[in-house]
Amino acid sequence: ISVMDEISVKEYQDKARKILDKYLLEGRDVVISGGTFLYLRALLYPYSFENEEDFSYEKYDCYSSEELFNRLKNIDEEAADKLHVNNRRRVIRALAIAESGVKKSEREFKVDKYLYPCRIFNIEIDKEVGNSKIDKRVDEMVREGLFEEANELFCKFGTELNAFKAIGYKEIIEGRENNSSKEEIIERIKIDTRQYAKRQRTFIRHQFKNIVSLKKDEIFDYISFDIERRKRNKASITPTKLNKIENSKVMVVGVGGVGSILASSLVRLGVASIVLVDRDEVDVSNLNRQIAYVKKDISRRKVEALKDHLLEIDPHFSVVTHDVSFSKDLVEDDVDFVFDCI
Repeated sequence: ISVMDEISVKEYQDKARKILDKYLLEGRDVVISGGTFLYLRALLYPYSFENEEDFSYEKYDCYSSEELFNRLKNIDEEAADKLHVNNRRRVIRALAIAESGVKKSEREFKVDKYLYPCRIFNIEIDKEVGNSKIDKRVDEMVREGLFEEANELFCKFGTELNAFKAIGYKEIIEGRENNSSKEEIIERIKIDTRQYAKRQRTFIRHQFKNIVSLKKDEIFDYISFDIERRKRNKASITPTKLNKIENSKVMVVGVGGVGSILASSLVRLGVASIVLVDRDEVDVSNLNRQIAYVKKDISRRKVEALKDHLLEIDPHFSVVTHDVSFSKDLVEDDVDFVFDCI
């Protein structure tokens, strides 16, 4: 979008989901790289946002930004912690939601089921190595004309645009107002970027399920492997049906002959995750017909032996085990199917 335009999380959600829906309907795989993880969560989880016109902001005009922020903090501290005191419009919006009886933090952040079949990768990198890379990148941006680019944009558009609150631009604006030296501004950009990276690490750790952390080359290899593994499924099942299968969480109760075959087949089909329930251990007689088990598994708990077998098919597949008798309490809200194989 143009630097002159603003885009909200909801607008991003609407536009990006149309793109995703189109690609998935065509049976195409998509890599999303980011970035601003709140936007990514809004895209992949069933967030809902009220329309802007539903809110009345006039009643807050008589309060200072600090008063509004403190008021929000008293009602919804979690939402306040994610906002800056001077971001008046967002503070007011969060306050209006909180005063309506539903906290913004509860409305937006308590959703666990992905809308799309997806896997979240985190690039594994040492924190100090990451900080060093950030410093080098900022130096490179400066060499390639960051200050000149910023000054040209400020002359053309002024400094009040929302786009100029991004790291890099905002430090230059603040530095000019405070008569800071170029070196001081550069150091401030590095510090702010490192702090942002720290917040990103915290956010991705707490806000996404079943994250796979690998080195960047390992991520590339895994994606390549996964695309090849799924080729026959994509050719034999319609994209819409395959998407539903790949986004399902299933529970298999009883992992003997039928259950072990079913679980193995579901992993090969690409279901999102499996919950295994069985209280027995592998016996010699099981090797006659329960194909997931081998001699070394004798005397092991069946659910643990089967879990290892499934992870040999897909090392980063999500498997949860319950070494107990089945009860309805084990069925969580996000389980789509329960297969009774007893």
